[in-house]
Amino acid sequence: IVLLILTLISQTAFAATFTVDSFGDEADELLGDNICASALGTCTLRAAIEEANFHEASDIVDFEDGIVGTLFVTANIPSINKSLSIVGPGKNILSISGDKEHTPFSFFSENESNIFSISGLTIMNSVRAISFVNIDSDSTLEINDCVITNNYTPSDSAAGLRVSGDSTLTITNSEFSNNAADKSGGAIGIY
Repeated sequence: IVLLILTLISQTAFAATFTVDSFGDEADELLGDNICASALGTCTLRAAIEEANFHEASDIVDFEDGIVGTLFVTANIPSINKSLSIVGPGKNILSISGDKEHTPFSFFSENESNIFSISGLTIMNSVRAISFVNIDSDSTLEINDCVITNNYTPSDSAAGLRVSGDSTLTITNSEFSNNAADKSGGAIGIY
């Protein structure tokens, strides 16, 4: 009986925290090992999200104290497909930039109930700052204490935040400014 209990405990997924310690944008070297580490041995935002996507539990991505200023995303970060909290140090401390070409945060939920959250960040200079797509699910996106600014989407809509499908969206203590789209919904588009 003890062996059975230990086996069940070892198979249970526990929440992990992946702490970003680099301004780099390298991918995780070994996906699914529950260790955020690029080939350089650093934990980048990209590597943290990639590793979290392979982990069963609802995880947290946060940032080491020395990560202050602007972190540039050099390609779209893979869609986040499970419950995840991204916890920044403060909207006046750390900015995530899409370098006018990329989407830093994309959340996708199909046939699941996920809770996604972003807090304490400025997300700027992106083709679209945040994308939230729900298909046949009742997932939630929470944005708290963030600034979504200076994002531009040519030939599309919703440069700041695009929400598709039935979903729950909660925005608190956050600012959307100077977001523009060629079609509609410069700051927020709900479709």
